Amino acid sequence: MKKLTKIKLVNWHLFSNQTIDIQGNTLISGENGSGKSTLLDAIQYLLVGGRGGVKFNVAATDDAKRTLDGYVRGRIGAENKEYIRTGDVITHVALEFYDEKEKTFNIVGAILDLPRNSSMRERLYILENVAIHEEMFLEGNMPRDYKSMKEYFRDQGIDLEPFDTQRKYRDGLSKFFGMDARKYAQLLPKALAFRSIDLQTFVFEFLLDDNPIDIQSLKNNVSQLKRVEAQIKSDREKLEKLDSIIDVGTTITELREQVQVNEIIDNLNWVEQRENFLKTSEEALGKLDTKLNTLRTEKAELDGVIEQNDANILNLEKAKDNNDLSKTLSEYQEALDRKNKDYTHQDEVLRRVYQDLLEEVAFLKEITKVVPDQAMNNFIRYYEQNHNNLDSRELVNHLNLVAGSVSAYEKAFHTERQNIERNKTELSTNLRNAQFRLNNLRKNIKTYPKYVTDLIDSINRELTYKFNKEINVRPLADLIEVNDEKWRNALEGYLNTQRFDIIVEPEYFNDALDVYERVKGELRIYGVGLVNTAKLQAYEEVKDGSLASKVSSEHPYARQYVNMLLNGIYCVYDVQDLKNFSRSITPTGMTYANHTARQINPRVYEVPFIGDNATVAQIKIAEGEVKELEELMKKSYSDTDTNESVARFLSRSHALRLVQQNNLRYIELIKETRKDIATLERQLKSLSMDASLQKIEDQLDQERNNRRQLRLDQEKIISEIAKAREERQRTLNNIDEVREKLEMILQKQKEFSVTHGAVLSIAQTQYQALKQKTQYDYNTITQDIQRSNVTINNQLNRMQNDITNQMRAYVHQYSFDAEPNFESLITFEAEANLIKNNNLIKYEQQATDLRKASEVGFKEEFVNKLRASIEQAQQQIEELNFALEGKKFGSDHYQLLCLPSEDPEYKMYYEIIMSSTAHERQTLFTEGLSKKNERILMELFEKIASDNPEYDRLAYEFLDYRNYMSYDIKIENDNGNLSYFSKVSREKSGGETQVPFYIVIAASFQQLLSRNKRIDSGCVVLFDEAFNNMDESRIEAMMKFYNSLSIQLLISIPPQRVSNIIPYVNTSLIIVKHNDYAIVESFKDDRVVQ
Repeated sequence: MKKLTKIKLVNWHLFSNQTIDIQGNTLISGENGSGKSTLLDAIQYLLVGGRGGVKFNVAATDDAKRTLDGYVRGRIGAENKEYIRTGDVITHVALEFYDEKEKTFNIVGAILDLPRNSSMRERLYILENVAIHEEMFLEGNMPRDYKSMKEYFRDQGIDLEPFDTQRKYRDGLSKFFGMDARKYAQLLPKALAFRSIDLQTFVFEFLLDDNPIDIQSLKNNVSQLKRVEAQIKSDREKLEKLDSIIDVGTTITELREQVQVNEIIDNLNWVEQRENFLKTSEEALGKLDTKLNTLRTEKAELDGVIEQNDANILNLEKAKDNNDLSKTLSEYQEALDRKNKDYTHQDEVLRRVYQDLLEEVAFLKEITKVVPDQAMNNFIRYYEQNHNNLDSRELVNHLNLVAGSVSAYEKAFHTERQNIERNKTELSTNLRNAQFRLNNLRKNIKTYPKYVTDLIDSINRELTYKFNKEINVRPLADLIEVNDEKWRNALEGYLNTQRFDIIVEPEYFNDALDVYERVKGELRIYGVGLVNTAKLQAYEEVKDGSLASKVSSEHPYARQYVNMLLNGIYCVYDVQDLKNFSRSITPTGMTYANHTARQINPRVYEVPFIGDNATVAQIKIAEGEVKELEELMKKSYSDTDTNESVARFLSRSHALRLVQQNNLRYIELIKETRKDIATLERQLKSLSMDASLQKIEDQLDQERNNRRQLRLDQEKIISEIAKAREERQRTLNNIDEVREKLEMILQKQKEFSVTHGAVLSIAQTQYQALKQKTQYDYNTITQDIQRSNVTINNQLNRMQNDITNQMRAYVHQYSFDAEPNFESLITFEAEANLIKNNNLIKYEQQATDLRKASEVGFKEEFVNKLRASIEQAQQQIEELNFALEGKKFGSDHYQLLCLPSEDPEYKMYYEIIMSSTAHERQTLFTEGLSKKNERILMELFEKIASDNPEYDRLAYEFLDYRNYMSYDIKIENDNGNLSYFSKVSREKSGGETQVPFYIVIAASFQQLLSRNKRIDSGCVVLFDEAFNNMDESRIEAMMKFYNSLSIQLLISIPPQRVSNIIPYVNTSLIIVKHNDYAIVESFKDDRVVQ
């Protein structure tokens, strides 16, 4: 055991230099005010760990407050003399302990240095293997200061090293005494201050710490949760009304769009009807052209036959009249010569036709490599397979198809050329704009979105005019710089549109806000931030490791604003480290907040804006854009050349000319000419063999019969040609008229498709469905569209009235800044999106987090902590009872009882909280409890978490774990008779009721020693005016009880009680005060300590 053997006081209150020898339990006596409490306070000061835990003169009944400075200066409080010591003061307080196991002396002490005009410096120390002697504290007659004392010990080979902090000193005490110094520091002042009280008060003040459960964060969470839930409710009500407005607005938009769709369908229907008409008419025109060509060919052939017939008749009549066969033979020979001449002409024409056909085949073989076409390939195949036996009709059919394909391709390439030209025009415009931006960037004029520059220009213009001096507000991105380029994308992406927030000097903010309010509608400016820089003073500091630390700025307000925005965002390089912070980000733009990781869209930081380096980067981007546009322009011109080359190639086709020249008929005509030549040759041969007149007559009759039939055939063909010509002209007139109107409609559609492509697509889809439904009945489609328009117009009238009324009600109820008409729908949509996609999400997340925090708070901050505190109290009392086990006071054994509170309300909560599973699975918001217990627990929650000040006292009581239990002391004598202090205390005297308390106090200190079980431990207990109501027999029994324990007792008592105590102590001290000084003297009683 370690025992206190000596006390050294230098300049401690009235003690100027006092060395006090101690042996075992000690009695301290003296008149009131002599310094008993002063001596005990010196010991307490060192044993509780310095001024941080000491409670000076705690046994005093007056309101006098003693302080460490007062003890050092010797405060006496006289009117003419406040302090004994007024200059620089050095005070030494030291306790010497003897280690009975190691047979060594050790010192626990303090050097207190209090300069005249400065604050005190405490130096607490523990020296092992050193005993107290005068020279270590005094140099001559003067107290040693720390430097002198350290040199003194250095000369002795001892290192005097005070503890850096009181906590380290207390840890040193724990190690030195072999017990929990923190708990000892709590018990010692309570023992020193003990007075007779009731049992519960004793338990509360002495045994169990006043440590109510701190649920302030839970209350804050609940209070904030209520505010957030109220905001959510309000936002949901707003959103419900806004959704209704937007639903009606969406319907109106759809109806208006359907009106447009119907108009387009009507046009599409008209166009398709006319296109079908054109197609049919053109097909009919083609057939008429073919028919006319055929009729003309037939007429030409018939004219030749009639001419020949007339010649034959004339020759035969002459032959008959003259019977001049030789002359007839001569005329037949002339006819044969003419036929041969015709044959020669026809052969020449056919040779040119065959050459053209050969060239066409060669051309088509080349063109099909560029534009593969079935009609062209069919013609090539037909020609190669039949070039020795071509049929004019089949040739015409094939060539018409080829001509049609060539024409279609020419139209397609013409359309493509128009598209290319439009694309070139658009590219040209874009290129000019890009070159303009590049030139501005090269002039260090950074490019911002138009709505940002519009607002900045408006503010600068109006403020400059108002204050009659140039004022330039600027966006945040102009005023900050990225100091680590690895983090540029993260900064650009995280700030996003906040890069464009406008920094305004505090004195101009209100005026700038007025300008913003005035121009926002006209210029359609939304989302640009106007920073109230007067409110940013709290954000001076840049947090290390935050995203704000990656930004530098010479502009104070820009710096503060960035700190406000980014100080809470921590920078990590590995995504796995994101979750180590509540909000964090990686250089690649992966963010973490609200327990959610989310990648920033690269499009956000694709174009940088922050700082001068962003201008350099924008120049590179703009140069790349210009270069890309120039390449596209080159390609566009190349596409034009290709298009024109193919178009020129297509123009080489002879297909249409071959058909229109009508020379293909010679393929058949030359065959007829050959037949005529053969006939003439036979006739000539026959006449030359048989020249009889009868035969001439027969031939003449035959030719006259042929002439009559030929004339009839000729009249028929002429009539058919006239009809075909009239029909062809009518068809051409109709085609021209329809085509002109069609071109106008198609041009309008083309213009509409540029601005309303989506609507045109919808119209085309609906039109296809209508055609399927009506089986291509165009008239029925027109009627359906007319009926639909009537219905839509009626609906539009109702809907527009409805939306105006709803908007007006919303504007009035929420003071919303918008006109109540359909044109303001976008403003209402923006408000809904803000609530839905920003505010409501944020508030609901906050509510979720707060509910979760409240659940955790109720469980961990209250239920679990309350249960743990109760269990800790029960464990503490069990340990006390263990320390009391086997200890007798006279013939009695004592045991402290800890039971559920007898108060019905506390008992009810106690049973729920202390149930075996409550702390594991129940929270305020779960349904695991029974309905009854859930209601009870909710009542308890309302009591402790209420933010109503009227319930503060009630809440405090329910937060005190001690109120959930009742306490008693069981007393059992050697005969086995039981009694309970709660009952017998009402019948016993004051001295009798003190006994259990002093026993429990002793057991508390004994318990500290029992926990460590070190044989070199030590425990000093201080009592001030103890046992004041006990009679001699109880004092005797009490002192014998204390002497049976392992503690060392120092008792302060008044002189009149000395005789009762002195037989049971080893050392008796008396304190004598003379003027402003006190001394301690020992006196002895020859009786043996019992």
